[in-house]
Amino acid sequence: MPRLPNRLALLAVAFLLLACSGGDNNAPFAMPPPSSETPAIDSYLVGQPQNRAGIGDVDRAFARYEATRSPMIATFQAQSWFTDGLTRDESLFVERAITFSARQRGNQAIISDETIRRKLYLYERVPMQSNEVELLVIHEPNQDAVRQMALLKAALPELEKLAGVVYPERVMTVINGPFEINDFDDGQFIRIARCCTLSAFVLSHELAHTYWSMGPSWFNEGLADIYAILTLEQLSDNRPEGWVSLPADIDEFYRGRKRIVDSGRFPDLALPRRLASDGLYEAADVFLLDIRRLIGVEAFSNAVRETYMTSDFGRYVLREKRIEDTFLKHTKSGDRDEIMSMFNRLIWGDNGEHYRELQEQEGP
Repeated sequence: MPRLPNRLALLAVAFLLLACSGGDNNAPFAMPPPSSETPAIDSYLVGQPQNRAGIGDVDRAFARYEATRSPMIATFQAQSWFTDGLTRDESLFVERAITFSARQRGNQAIISDETIRRKLYLYERVPMQSNEVELLVIHEPNQDAVRQMALLKAALPELEKLAGVVYPERVMTVINGPFEINDFDDGQFIRIARCCTLSAFVLSHELAHTYWSMGPSWFNEGLADIYAILTLEQLSDNRPEGWVSLPADIDEFYRGRKRIVDSGRFPDLALPRRLASDGLYEAADVFLLDIRRLIGVEAFSNAVRETYMTSDFGRYVLREKRIEDTFLKHTKSGDRDEIMSMFNRLIWGDNGEHYRELQEQEGP
């Protein structure tokens, strides 16, 4: 589950829609180098991945959170490995743990003293197509973090290839703990409940939220599910160490979700009105996979990639009309009426009146 930051205060950044013709559709998006033969402005989007300040800056974290996390800071400072000077991974462990803890309301014991004293974390630099990602897993005693890290480390590059956009974060921190739910937290942290530290699907789902946290809930959760399964499919022939099998069949996943949706178990609600208890995940998965089946795998991939890039690497939240418009753009003319009918029925809950009103408000 993603937690969306408030991006409304950010400065406006000009950007254009991603051209879908030509080139390698599976290659991550990257800004072209300056050239006397610079392509037309509509052939790429203006924008860059997030550039977050202060990650790994221990002094800054201590100063910022001294008033609210002083016992935790004192525990770190008391460790012999802290007084000997900090390596890059130790600095990340300290700063990320304090920053994460400070963002949790009223609970100062999410990362325990034992985790701090025993330095219960794993750190890897994961090579990607054009850079690398620093991956940190902070875990609890007696958890198989090595196996957990193996899955995450293998999934990251495959997810980037599937999304077709450079991974938008340079550091990703996964924290295991006594959480009620798994969550993608503010673009920087993934929370994994104790039940799910070795669930390949949950780990891949939350990792996929790095991309899919910039739309309405049904869009974010549906794409996180779909890209989790697609990522695991890519890993199924070369499984990470310690993983005997992976739930990696998108067609079987669709059939299972469809059976649940058709069972009458959940109320018949439009997707924007559904909660998780109303079958949000299942209905969103079926809706998006039905679109994928109708317009084709390549067109679907191009549409969701363009939708993500329109958000300027997640800086802007997109709503339903923009999403529908992008799918329609990547749909053959003979199938456009069917796509519109699907959105009318499952998103707008009418016969197209609301969509037409939004069109009229935008003007010519």
